[in-house]
Amino acid sequence: MTHKTILTVLGMDCTKQQLDPLLEIARSLEARLSVAVVAVAPSANVYASAIPYGAMTVADDFGMNIRETISELGAKVNSIEVILQKADIAGDVNAVYSELANLDAEIAKRAMVCDVAMLPKSNTLEDNVYSRVLSGVLFRSPIGVIVAGEAAAIIPKPKRVFVAWNSSLPSSRAIHQALPVLQRADEVIVGLFDPIMSKNADGEDPGADVSAWLSHHGCNVTLQQRPTGGRGVATSIVEAITETGSDLVVMGAYGHSKLQQWMFGGTTSAMLDGAKVPVFFAH
Repeated sequence: MTHKTILTVLGMDCTKQQLDPLLEIARSLEARLSVAVVAVAPSANVYASAIPYGAMTVADDFGMNIRETISELGAKVNSIEVILQKADIAGDVNAVYSELANLDAEIAKRAMVCDVAMLPKSNTLEDNVYSRVLSGVLFRSPIGVIVAGEAAAIIPKPKRVFVAWNSSLPSSRAIHQALPVLQRADEVIVGLFDPIMSKNADGEDPGADVSAWLSHHGCNVTLQQRPTGGRGVATSIVEAITETGSDLVVMGAYGHSKLQQWMFGGTTSAMLDGAKVPVFFAH
């Protein structure tokens, strides 16, 4: 079992050198690579005439700028298609030209017919665009996404995977969607932080049930119950990654609402910004 179609989203400034690691991942996993190249459409600046009941006008160069961007986008799509052909990687390349407010919906359409998304920060997406793309995958599609900061590299077959587990639906979805990755790993470490040992919370033996389920799927599982010591879950996950030598983290995203995360911060936001290894998120 493996992820057969990998979705990635690129900015128009992405180079072949930046795309090469994703080509190698697709080749190693014998997977298709579905590439979406994004350009954000501008909003029209509309001007009203000073004359009562005058016509509304837009800037003279507005249409020309759109045509130029679409042309550049088409050229970039063609160049990436050539790169895939030369690398002998099966897949498809599509242009996504959308206003920022609709970008998450456009990305979600493509994610619905893929198995997993990979979004390294090296794909040259601006932060506001990256956020929309990530939102489209997590909140409007059925798949998970592997994210990686500038200091992290996605590898095809992680040897040691750390699962940051709790008894939430996003956490459960994450391990289901990441199962092909977990089955390929040499070791899967299931870590619980400050677990509540009660029937209505994490169970009387926290983590034992999910560890058994993973074992039934052929995973080599180690269970760890870890105290945070009041340092926060994100900090504790980062420490666990270092201690265990893990190559990948699997966890649920946005267990609280996005508004709460935006206003007060949260584990998801902290891991997006601070993880030194790739993170497989699902919501």
